[in-house]
Amino acid sequence: MINNTLHLFVKFHEEGSGEFKGRKTMQEHLNVLNEKRKVVWGHFTSNPTKKGLWNERVKIIHEQMKSGEDAFVFFCDRENGLLYVGKYIDSYKRAEVERNHPIVEYIPEYYHHKVGTAKEYIEGELRSYAYIELYKITKIDMDIAEDIYLYSKAKDGKRQKVLDNKSMSSIMYVNIDDNLYNELKKELKDTIAMNVSVKELQAIEEIEYQNQIENIDIGEKVEIEDKSEKKPEAKTVGNNKKWPRSAKKAKNAIVYVDYTCEIDSSHKYFICDRTKKNYVEAHHLIPMEFQHEFDVSLDVEANIVSLCPVCHKKLHHSTFEQKKQLLKEIYNQRKERLQKCDIEISLKQLYSYYK
Repeated sequence: MINNTLHLFVKFHEEGSGEFKGRKTMQEHLNVLNEKRKVVWGHFTSNPTKKGLWNERVKIIHEQMKSGEDAFVFFCDRENGLLYVGKYIDSYKRAEVERNHPIVEYIPEYYHHKVGTAKEYIEGELRSYAYIELYKITKIDMDIAEDIYLYSKAKDGKRQKVLDNKSMSSIMYVNIDDNLYNELKKELKDTIAMNVSVKELQAIEEIEYQNQIENIDIGEKVEIEDKSEKKPEAKTVGNNKKWPRSAKKAKNAIVYVDYTCEIDSSHKYFICDRTKKNYVEAHHLIPMEFQHEFDVSLDVEANIVSLCPVCHKKLHHSTFEQKKQLLKEIYNQRKERLQKCDIEISLKQLYSYYK
């Protein structure tokens, strides 16, 4: 049975071409999503008459969201058999997004120059004309596209599958199978039950953080310049302050030491399926919860250590006497790097954070 909610279906090419040659389209967007928790997909055209998504359809989507229903965005590269789905937050027209618009922060930097209303139209030049704001994107099986149909107001009758459509349009409006809708609604939910304890919530956040780090692709090598960075702004969540952490900086720290455990490089428990490298996790030596005691950012590579899962768990859950030796070893390795970032801390002070 076809669900009557409305969704978007976007055609894309994973391998960039022309001036974007060498860019991995979806991976670039996932990198932003993993670091900033949301992403904006800018869609291109060389047609100057295209100014955004269809007003009537966008209105339907927003009305269904007001009534508690979800809207999804499917991204399909049929040539390479790739299908992704993200959760729709909002959308914008070309004229609404100049280069100083707040959403530009969530657009991959490699096409920031395509954002904004062109003062002069240059024939054949690609411009971003529609922007789709998303929360979460996940890869799904291409076979699922068989349950996606072109939008129709009719409640019965034969419906055309989106993959059977030969239209040149690169953004289409679709309905999906009831079962698929319910599965995606569950998979992409963005709320956590109110009865989850603080410790359980922290555990969930830590898993999500490590998953974000794992999914960022920055290549085989990275250069790091240790320097002082501005103290971040805390966000208030409930009655608690939360200090932001950059998954990309954590991935930089891990790649910099080539996926080794910095307590003992012989600690190799298993190969991560995603990275095909020794599995390690990122750990802030000076915990972010003490950011309020420092005038500069603690979320810098010099303060982020690559650890095997066992050493990481020891630093969180072992007795203080067991932690002390590990902390002393890491502290001696990182003291000079921390100083370059204007982070001054004694070993005694560091110990106090782990008692």
